[in-house]
Amino acid sequence: MGFIKYDGRWIWLGVFIFIFWLDCIGHIFNFYSNIFFI
Repeated sequence: MGFIKYDGRWIWLGVFIFIFWLDCIGHIFNFYSNIFFI
């Protein structure tokens, strides 16, 4: 199990990517909801 090191850098990188992904999905969802439910 030494292939991936579970240190702070990987954890914070995963958190940053996850938050960035949720933000992008939120903007896309708001964009489509403004189009279809205007």
